[in-house]
Amino acid sequence: MSRFWCTVINALGAKSFAAAMPLTRTDNDQTTGLSPQTGRAQIVPRQASQMESPTLEDAEENTARAQQKQNNNDDTQTNQILRDQLNFINGTQITGLKINKSAPPAREITFKQRAFLTGLERKMNRVQNAWFDFTRHNHEVALRKFINNNIDLIDAIAANKDAMLEVLQILGRNPEVDVNYINDFLARMSPEDRNSPEFVSAILSVDRILIEFIRYQEDGEKINTWDGCFYLTGETLGKLIRQNPENPVLWLKFSFNGFKNCPPEITRAAIASGHISVSALVNEAMASPHLTQNFDPEHKMLLLEIIKNSEQPLKLSGKDYLVLRSFFPEEPVESLANVSIRYGENKDYLDTLFQRCQNTGINCAERFDPQTLEKLLLFREQPLDHDKPVALVITPLRIGDHNGAFQDSQYIADLLAHDYQVCYYEIGAETEIPAAFANTYSCNNPAVDAGATRKIDVVVFGGHGTKNSIQLGNIPSAPKTARIFEGFIEKYNRASGQQNPPASAGVLQSARQILLDNGLTLDSGDSNLQLKYVDEPFLQLNYAELDKYSPEARTKLFADLELLSPFFVRVRADFAAWLAYDRSLVDTSDKELADCDQYLSETGIIVANSCFNGYKLDINGDGVIDEQDNTPENRNIIDAFYEWFSGAERRFYGAPDVQYGAPQINFAEDNSINDVSYTYADLALSQKFQKGAYYRNGSVIRGEMPVSPPPFIASE
Repeated sequence: MSRFWCTVINALGAKSFAAAMPLTRTDNDQTTGLSPQTGRAQIVPRQASQMESPTLEDAEENTARAQQKQNNNDDTQTNQILRDQLNFINGTQITGLKINKSAPPAREITFKQRAFLTGLERKMNRVQNAWFDFTRHNHEVALRKFINNNIDLIDAIAANKDAMLEVLQILGRNPEVDVNYINDFLARMSPEDRNSPEFVSAILSVDRILIEFIRYQEDGEKINTWDGCFYLTGETLGKLIRQNPENPVLWLKFSFNGFKNCPPEITRAAIASGHISVSALVNEAMASPHLTQNFDPEHKMLLLEIIKNSEQPLKLSGKDYLVLRSFFPEEPVESLANVSIRYGENKDYLDTLFQRCQNTGINCAERFDPQTLEKLLLFREQPLDHDKPVALVITPLRIGDHNGAFQDSQYIADLLAHDYQVCYYEIGAETEIPAAFANTYSCNNPAVDAGATRKIDVVVFGGHGTKNSIQLGNIPSAPKTARIFEGFIEKYNRASGQQNPPASAGVLQSARQILLDNGLTLDSGDSNLQLKYVDEPFLQLNYAELDKYSPEARTKLFADLELLSPFFVRVRADFAAWLAYDRSLVDTSDKELADCDQYLSETGIIVANSCFNGYKLDINGDGVIDEQDNTPENRNIIDAFYEWFSGAERRFYGAPDVQYGAPQINFAEDNSINDVSYTYADLALSQKFQKGAYYRNGSVIRGEMPVSPPPFIASE
């Protein structure tokens, strides 16, 4: 029966267990409903129609009658209140599970959905009432078949939170039916519905064991249907913990994500009561430092306080200690006196190593062991040997690595092992790239004419990406154009007590004139300033066009617009957000990178360590990417590299369709590079290597497309 009531049933017996679980159904003739006077649960007689509800097979006979009832509002759907407590989990009574409730707008349950829910309950009743194994098994098979044959209805019901609440009520009235059936619905629900307070309260009231299987859900992460877990966002999980601080089962779910979502006073109380292990909390943070994104100052200082006051001194590896130091770069060494180092590594040496990292801008110590980090520091601190090969590695900052993908740095260790001098840079904006190229070319000597130079042999661009971009930093969500409607401005001005310009001029016409007076040209194309009329007139300003003007000119323009209406402050703020967005991307429009061409060897290699960057359509379907597939709409970041770093003997490698790990560089006996492969996962979730699906060598485009279906995409 999977994760079911096995332990309790064995201990109490099936009948006594049913009696011990006072769910919404009380006996064969009564059911629980909502009192229209009090809004509380009440016991009402079960009607004959409730005793023998029609199934999908009976639907056609009852369509007219049910539709009439629906039209007359006689069959209005209401949400029943399910109990807010957990009883007798494996003999342990956990009561009073609380979560804030709100009353969402009701969603219509269609007749087909109603018929499915009716059939679902009837089939579950048959499973519930079958006491012999062979009859129960037959009914369970019929129930599973019924669900599998109505996937389209399950999708519709999963999208309707009110219908999902009824599914939980059905499970509540059939407590001995395997609750794993709910997973068919859970995986199809939106994260918003699944994390809503009333749904979380309802499901934990029905599926008591499910609290043992709560898992943290990353933003945007899809959930599985087969693992039997209940995925909650950090916000919802934190809310559950805050409202149930005495519940030890919930504290078992506490993690670094939970730490970030809990008020400090609750965290302190949980540590004092032994519900949270300080060492486990710190170890998790060290293992996943990318989780420190959006780490607010209050919780940051709380973590330091916890470490300082821990009754048991913390023991960390040398690498983890360096990561911890990077959390608190301004803190003196004495603040971490309560931390000792495992394996006999010298703490003073690690503190010195950390300071050297600070001086060179290397902060992601989690990507290397201390010995590798020492080598990378030496190649940044001392002049390079111009007779040995040089590799420039550009990776995103920690805040630009949302899932820790760039902790895999084996390719850097391989370059070091094959006698390459690796100059490693953590970069947050494309504007920092030319300096990294120039400094590496000049062998770390700022004055190029003061010593020997060495052209770069290998460049690795790392960052989360798309087909035509590589992300270097934490990219904010920002529009590429400002679309400002006159109605918005008027509403803002009324709310703020400002007066609009004279009606004869119009807000947008006045703004248009200001833009023209400040030197912005008008054009009929989409790339320039426009004044359009759809439902109402709006002004469209392309930020890329605005970026061509000097900072002084932009400052005057913003001041003039804001004088017209304070509403235009949003243009200044949105432009700043777009500027950060644009500078955090290396994309196919960044022609200024062509200036770095002078620093790359004529036989140099560029490797894009970013997913999708090698993706290019096989337009003619011959299984090979060649010149016939080289069309403007098929252009990717490798095409851009080829254009910027023009050289007949250079090679440009990109990842196939989806990449799951860092590139694997394959070397020849003389330490030169043969080719580059990328890791991906097949359907068995085992890692395999696939040659770069697309690379260029001179004017020839080459690269074999996968002959089997595309690599398994975990998010789908």
